[in-house]
Amino acid sequence: MRLLLEAGADANFRENGGTSALMMAASRGHVAVVQSLWEARADANVKDDHGRSALMMAASSGKAQVVRALLEASDLDEVGDDGRTALMQAASRGHGEVVRSLVEAGTDTNLADGALRTALMIAAARGRAEVVRLLLQANAKVDLIDKDGRTALIHAASRGHVQVVHALVEGGAHTDLAGTDGRTALMITAVRAHVEVARLLTEAGADKNLVDNDGRTALMLTASRGHVGVVHLLVEAGVDKDSVDKDGRTALMIAALRGHAEVVRVLAEGSTEKDLADKDGSTALMIAATRGDDWVARSLMEACADKDLVDKVGRSALMRAAARGHVEVVRSLAEAGADKEVVGKDGCKALTLAAFHGHAHVVHWLVEAGAANKDFIDLVARMSLMIQLSVAMLKSFAGRLKMAAQARWRSCDRRKKKDGLQKRS
Repeated sequence: MRLLLEAGADANFRENGGTSALMMAASRGHVAVVQSLWEARADANVKDDHGRSALMMAASSGKAQVVRALLEASDLDEVGDDGRTALMQAASRGHGEVVRSLVEAGTDTNLADGALRTALMIAAARGRAEVVRLLLQANAKVDLIDKDGRTALIHAASRGHVQVVHALVEGGAHTDLAGTDGRTALMITAVRAHVEVARLLTEAGADKNLVDNDGRTALMLTASRGHVGVVHLLVEAGVDKDSVDKDGRTALMIAALRGHAEVVRVLAEGSTEKDLADKDGSTALMIAATRGDDWVARSLMEACADKDLVDKVGRSALMRAAARGHVEVVRSLAEAGADKEVVGKDGCKALTLAAFHGHAHVVHWLVEAGAANKDFIDLVARMSLMIQLSVAMLKSFAGRLKMAAQARWRSCDRRKKKDGLQKRS
């Protein structure tokens, strides 16, 4: 290279794509070539067609010696077409030595890319614990937010990077800042089932009872997904199990709605509020009965949930299960002592509802269990009479249709004969 330069080769010549000799040498870590080109007045700040300088390429490739050789001649905070500086490139790939060299040279640690993400956020999202510590030591701002309102801590927590979360918490990160969706690091951790991160955050004092934009807590979010490990951790940490979302539902109700029996067991165990009702008057047991989820229903009954509470239209869990034809749930409720004779506001009982909706197997089981009475027998008689009347009406209607069709056919036949006579004449 030195011979070529001495022979007059252009140190700033660029090939297709805008790549210069200095960029190629920098990206491959050829320190001696870089120094020769620099001495020959190669422009360190020229960029290729993607907006990348020699320093950015060296930083992205982790070539620390080249980076140090280029520091004096380069604009440390120049950004590429992707909006990222050399520091961001190095942080993303976890090149600690490069990050250290850039920081010591005075690069701005708080610049942000097009998504408003700083080098610290980028490193946190990629799980680069060493880089995160270096940036924190360089006084990078720990609680800056990107365009989604997310901090470095939220990025690290959402991906389960335990060491990064630990470093950020030690570095003074605010645990309760929320993104534009209202979700904190703990909430996102709960959604993703990162138990150890959730443990770190709760031990660091994260507020367990904050709610997101939908009014849901970390417990509700993790219960809805069946993450029993996180649920258990939050319960042990003293989370409020009885807070409700916009629909008036607790975490227990949400778990019952999603059919997560193990979560239901954890939440119902030792709870004094198993029978809270949502805006429709539905308890967790009613929700399970409506879904036909016998396992969840049994779990709630084992936790002593009240079997005979009714919703706003006067229907109990047994009545709901009967109306939907869930015979296993009906059997479990009845065998656990649920009242089979509860009357709803419409005057219907479980047996009546099962009959009305055509669930013969439920009717049969309830009759065998002794639920049939005079009222039901009268109802069946009335339904039988209604069916007979309907059949008679259909037969009468069919007869009238037949007569009308025959009359129309005779009329058409007479018209054809008349037309035939006219043609002959």
